[in-house]
Amino acid sequence: MTLRQFDALSKRLERKQKDRSYEIALLLQMIYNRTIQNPKKERAKKVEDFLGKEELTQEDFDRKVLTSFHYIKAIANATK
Repeated sequence: MTLRQFDALSKRLERKQKDRSYEIALLLQMIYNRTIQNPKKERAKKVEDFLGKEELTQEDFDRKVLTSFHYIKAIANATK
């Protein structure tokens, strides 16, 4: 597997995970807005309210980058 193929595969996986998270958030939003009786008549929830925010600390980011480099190195060694 080349680095270009690995990059494409990882981007595709990340896109699928985001799509799945959005589908779940959409389902939660529909259930909440249809079933919850809101006496104060607050605004209806949006999908973004259920998605949450992904905030990476510098340590988590460094760990992800280091893990990616280990994968790339393992792939490079396997192809020799």
